[in-house]
This record gives sequence, C-alpha cells and structure tokens, in this order.
Amino acid sequence: YGYGARFASFQARYNEWGAWIVFGAGVTPFPYKVITIASGVTGLDLATFTVASVLARGLRFFIVAALLYWIGPPIRNFVEKNLAMVTTVFFVLLLGGFVAVRYLA
Repeated sequence: YGYGARFASFQARYNEWGAWIVFGAGVTPFPYKVITIASGVTGLDLATFTVASVLARGLRFFIVAALLYWIGPPIRNFVEKNLAMVTTVFFVLLLGGFVAVRYLA
C-alpha cells in the first residue's frame, strides 16, 4: 500500500517511547489490547513491555484498593462513575505540561 516508510517511522517512535506508551495505557481506561497488539507488531522489547505492564497495572489497582481502604464506600461510587474521566483528564494535563515545558521554556 505504500506505507512502509510511515510504518517504519511509527515503529521507531513507538519503540523509543514504548515504555511510556505501555505505562500510560496501563493506568488509563484505554483498551489495553490495542497496546499489546501494537507492541507485538512493532517489536517492542518483551522485557520493556513486561516491566511497564506490571508497574502500570499494579499501580492502577493498588491506587483503587488504597482509596477504598482509606475512604470506603463513598469513593467506590466516585471511582465507578468517574475513573475513566479523571484518569483521562490527569494524563491530558500531564502530557500538556510536558508539551508546555518543551515549547514554552
């Protein structure tokens, strides 16, 4: 289809930022299956993928568990209703901060 060069560029960028991409997807509600497939297609190092996955998924579930332990049932309703939105807003702000520091500083 003539996209070999574009895929090679994508593959290089994905493998450069792969740990962060896997980590970011692991703590957000983004479908993790997409990241696993992309990591395999681009040949992301298995150790990088595994470490980032374990850290991200562990962090996500331990944060929820800690909130439930300390705050209890009120936080459960909040998490069930708003976790996707809160996580997405957090990562948009985080990414926006990195972009701002890079281009405004």
